[in-house]
Amino acid sequence: MMLLSILQSCKNSNMTERVITNKTTVLLLGSIHGAHRENPNYSFEQLFSIIDKFNPDIVGIEIRVEDINESFEYLKKSYPPDMLKIKEKYSKEKVIVGFDWLGETIEGKLIPENYWKESFDIKQLERELNNDSSEIALTIKNGTKLYDSLQLELIKNGNVIELNTKYEEITTKLYDNFRTLTKNSKYQKLSDYYTTRDGHIDENIIQIIKNNIGKRIIFIMGVDHRVFASSKIKKEIGDKIELINIKDIVNR
Repeated sequence: MMLLSILQSCKNSNMTERVITNKTTVLLLGSIHGAHRENPNYSFEQLFSIIDKFNPDIVGIEIRVEDINESFEYLKKSYPPDMLKIKEKYSKEKVIVGFDWLGETIEGKLIPENYWKESFDIKQLERELNNDSSEIALTIKNGTKLYDSLQLELIKNGNVIELNTKYEEITTKLYDNFRTLTKNSKYQKLSDYYTTRDGHIDENIIQIIKNNIGKRIIFIMGVDHRVFASSKIKKEIGDKIELINIKDIVNR
């Protein structure tokens, strides 16, 4: 009788089977933003299918909490199409929450017009690196070229399992290399920002989990962020939640 009180099977409106446990159930899902349009093995429809199979109570997306309730016209200026489509599709039936972070200067504020082109120094520095032919810039770009190309190939053709497993190994090596190559150069600011942003994303996700004990929660984020979020969650609260393997959802 005790087992039956802990584990029960039920069916939701679309007949997807769910298992209720005494732990918070979490799925971290890496997405590929606008590349879902072209990737034949990981389309928007496949992304939605995974969300539907998991059948979450709460859907976390890569949008700042400051922006989550803003209009589509506002959001499309700063956020990728997969996040906008998820918000539009599930907002009437699921609780949608944001966990992104884009910098200290706009914390608690709306993103200004022309922020990405004129005001955000990180984007300006990224463009500078792309156009820089100095020795240090070439060393950085040549030192990360292999990992960039491996990432790009998976983004173009990889399936959801590859992009949530194999891609992560490449990403770890890429960011480690980038951190080493940019150290003590003016481009270290880029590496520092990427690390800081992932740290804030991870903290926001963990707080959402702590605020929703016993719920089923999916967090959808660009694949570059997933490996860091997974590591942080396992370290901080891994024993308090059930972290779902993406293969178990895809193969259901």
